[in-house]
Amino acid sequence: MKIGFVVILFFAIFDAAFAGFLPKAFEADLDQIVFSSVKNKEVKTSVSMKYMFPSNIVFDVEGQAPVTYVCNSQTTWMYNPPFIEGEKGSVKVGSSSKYCYVKLFDALSNGLKDNNLYTVKSKNRTAHLSFLEKARAQLNITKVVITFKSPISKNSKISDIDFMSVYYVGKNKPIKFGFKKINTKSKLKKSDFVFSVPSNTNMSNY
Repeated sequence: MKIGFVVILFFAIFDAAFAGFLPKAFEADLDQIVFSSVKNKEVKTSVSMKYMFPSNIVFDVEGQAPVTYVCNSQTTWMYNPPFIEGEKGSVKVGSSSKYCYVKLFDALSNGLKDNNLYTVKSKNRTAHLSFLEKARAQLNITKVVITFKSPISKNSKISDIDFMSVYYVGKNKPIKFGFKKINTKSKLKKSDFVFSVPSNTNMSNY
């Protein structure tokens, strides 16, 4: 009952009208840049993603430690493939009240205007989205800084983004995303956001 209430509360604070900034479905190729305290430098990995509003996302992170996040409105999967062929991979399965990037993109459906989740300050090519207290509790995000390829206008869309930095509660360094390619004409369906667990996989719950 508590989980259901949290999900309902999150969607209740959305602006009901789609702002036009975010399409209801898209696919994208990204660079994810994370500061590594072990290496004391930023580490970049390639990411491919699929998104469909509301609450559907696939996030494939490549590199030395690949991971796949799949979320829909009910279930979240986090899958780590085996390091060596023949060994077992692992997957964690849990409720979609758990963190997965989908809540960030759901929030961006409000566009570049003040709303019930965040306030917006824009100048030239940069928009600062400062999340309100009730939204921080839901998303664990304090702010998002978006840099566009050209000066911001009322017609700016997610396909115009060059770079996005996401600041999480309690973290000094953001996770950065460089937008390399985006397809806003994707014909995605709900079945694209259900993870099929490979047979040779250890399963556990969040």
